[in-house]
Amino acid sequence: MSGQIHGAVSGIAQTGTAATNIAQSIDGHRQRATAQADALSGAWEGQAKVSFDQAFDNWVTGVQRVVASLTELGENVTFASRTYEQQDQDSASGFAGLTSH
Repeated sequence: MSGQIHGAVSGIAQTGTAATNIAQSIDGHRQRATAQADALSGAWEGQAKVSFDQAFDNWVTGVQRVVASLTELGENVTFASRTYEQQDQDSASGFAGLTSH
């Protein structure tokens, strides 16, 4: 049983790491897009610039929410996997103590 739980916990831990890595990747793309948008925005004037800036700001806000959610998910899943792993180890130790008496 312990091996089965360990395998599941390992998969959970990988999911937490993946969520964190995806969040970091998305944030990197956001940073590059922001730099490019800032460079373009300096050359624009008028209503097109205002409309673009508003749309881009909305996009950035959405991306930041996604990144924050993925980061939180990664942290929570990693915490859960560590908790399950500790419980599995505690249970295994408890059973080992029963069989040694």
